[in-house]
Amino acid sequence: MNTMVNFAHLINLEKTLDSRIENKIKKFEEKQKRNLAKTEIDSDIFKEGLYELGVTHNKFNHAYLSLNISGKELVSIGVNFLNLIKQGIHKFIYLQNVNVSNNNLTTLEDLSPLKHLTTLIASNNRISEMFDFHPPQNLEYADYSYNEIKVIESVSKNKYLKVLILHNNQIDKIQNLNENPYLEHLDLSFNNIQIIEDLDGLPLQKLNLMNNRIKTISGLENLNQLIDLNLSRNFIAKLKGLQRLSNIRYLYLSSNLISRAKQVAYITELHFLTDVDFCYNDVQNRKFYRFQVRIKFISSDFVLFA
Repeated sequence: MNTMVNFAHLINLEKTLDSRIENKIKKFEEKQKRNLAKTEIDSDIFKEGLYELGVTHNKFNHAYLSLNISGKELVSIGVNFLNLIKQGIHKFIYLQNVNVSNNNLTTLEDLSPLKHLTTLIASNNRISEMFDFHPPQNLEYADYSYNEIKVIESVSKNKYLKVLILHNNQIDKIQNLNENPYLEHLDLSFNNIQIIEDLDGLPLQKLNLMNNRIKTISGLENLNQLIDLNLSRNFIAKLKGLQRLSNIRYLYLSSNLISRAKQVAYITELHFLTDVDFCYNDVQNRKFYRFQVRIKFISSDFVLFA
């Protein structure tokens, strides 16, 4: 009798488990269908993302200036988006700030009608080609971080670009930037760059090359306006190449291979330098290292992080 009861119990348990598994499979399939349905932007997502009402250049009409469609699981902003633009609903062609981050986009070519775009945030997507849309007139800020970009290209199409964010990509060479006369901030951290090059003549004020594969400091000689330089987490042992950065204030060199205090001689004549980060370098283990470094600097405002 007990055997029959146990057997019946096992059958009921199996049915319950089967039912739960079926429900989970059904929910998963429904989620997949919802995701597939989001392959293109629809009018509701578009309208929900609009904000910041402004005035058009002729002063006679109002128009939305900003669009945020971040985190909508989109794989395309294709035909539907273009149709909305062409229909001129609320004069969306006047958009200046667009955020399409945290989606699954592979191209931005459908942004071409936005000729007034000044700020573009396209981080956390699957984009492999930069600026694959017709350039707007006055794009100043572009964020392509956390994508699949291997080559810096087509940047010169946006001659008024001031800020270019490219960290966490697959870039191994600095190139095609010398035709951007207004570029002030360049972030190439967390890539595969080995050589600092092709930066001559740029008015850079902030340069981030953290977490690359750089061994030698070079190519910085003509960056006379540089204020903030981050070379942390590379393979740098010598500081030769920094001595001409006459306006540098913030210098980050943590987690490198600097082992001798005498390397500081290359930066002691940089009179505006106030913050230096030598953390996690072998030089920290030298006796009286901090005193040797500190006494070499002229500025009383100098701060050493080590």
